[in-house]
Amino acid sequence: MSVVSETGVRPNDEASARVWDLAATILDPEVPALTIEDLGVLREAHATGNKAHVVLTPTYSGCPAIDQMRD
Repeated sequence: MSVVSETGVRPNDEASARVWDLAATILDPEVPALTIEDLGVLREAHATGNKAHVVLTPTYSGCPAIDQMRD
């Protein structure tokens, strides 16, 4: 069963769920009391083989912190 958060849907498969859980721990560089999941920036996470793909949606166009979050 998928878990729907404010940001998106946590994947069902174990590998992708681990990617989501790890990405969900990333702190916002501007408000370090919040994670990117808390902010609604984390949208998707997928694992394929030994690769991970995470989709972020900035809170507004031109968000200066999106590059730091991506890194």
